[in-house]
Amino acid sequence: MGKRIEGVDILRMLAMLLVMYQHANGPYSLYILAFHMPVFFIITGFTFTLSDSWKYIKVKDFIIKRAKVILIANYSFILLNIILNALISTFTTQQFSISFKTLLLLGGNDQGLLPMTFWFLPILFFADVFFLLALKNMGNVTYFTITSLLFSYILTKCAPFSTFLVSSNLSKIFMGTFFIGVGYLLSKPIRQLISGAYKPITNIVVAFVSAIILVVFCNLNYSPFYMFMNSYGNYVYASIAALAGSTLLISLVRFVPKITFVNNLLSWGGRNTLSLFPIHVTYLAVIVFIEAKFNFQIPLLWLFNLTILSVLTFVTAKIIEDHFPFMIGKKILK
Repeated sequence: MGKRIEGVDILRMLAMLLVMYQHANGPYSLYILAFHMPVFFIITGFTFTLSDSWKYIKVKDFIIKRAKVILIANYSFILLNIILNALISTFTTQQFSISFKTLLLLGGNDQGLLPMTFWFLPILFFADVFFLLALKNMGNVTYFTITSLLFSYILTKCAPFSTFLVSSNLSKIFMGTFFIGVGYLLSKPIRQLISGAYKPITNIVVAFVSAIILVVFCNLNYSPFYMFMNSYGNYVYASIAALAGSTLLISLVRFVPKITFVNNLLSWGGRNTLSLFPIHVTYLAVIVFIEAKFNFQIPLLWLFNLTILSVLTFVTAKIIEDHFPFMIGKKILK
């Protein structure tokens, strides 16, 4: 959508690491859960401001472009999951079931022996499209951003809307669109926090205050921020905690050590988060299945899972990028 900023790629990778940390059930995961998904949507909104190319691209071309980089990766790993489930069912006594409704609506299969959902990728895709349509057709992005949160609430909490077949997924799309709008509207301070335009003390103070707000509003809320389940508890508290946590992470990016290897690794991960998501979810399902099968219990199991999950995910992502790029919507390199 515009020129790449290394700090943004590093931010994406840090957020991705937090996702894997939370999925491994690391300590204080409740607080990470509050913002580790919203921050990706906020980053997407920020990237809309990096150039004005969205003004000239046709909606059809935008949809095709985003589908190639988001949905191809999504359904490549859904297919892989189906194959793994079928193999397990063939060589064991366990039966494999599949729900085509969840495949289409949730972007995954939640009834398999390796249950998983890639909900984030299809939700990101549709939220991107919704926001582009808003940019092209609405003069007031602030109004659209606020109403997106309102629509999400109505589709989740208010009958008869909450009973519609697609209401849950529409609600997640509008929640994602809300955070994209926030990233777009707050692009200037986000850029300054990431780039180091502010004095270091400013980033430190912002991070400290954001951390306090995150903890307070997570504890005030009666439910964790489960975006994949479309469950947020108190929408106001959930939104404040998500924005505070995202601001905390954004404020800390400038303090990442300027070590070439570290920066290159983080930047590479940031450029490949759309493939890292389905890869790590697939491995997570396999790890959980194996550990449950053999009643695997060791001290610091979360750290073991995080280490295994990280290594397998990054190695696989690199292999796919180099040798099977068609799985993630990239042309085969010659």
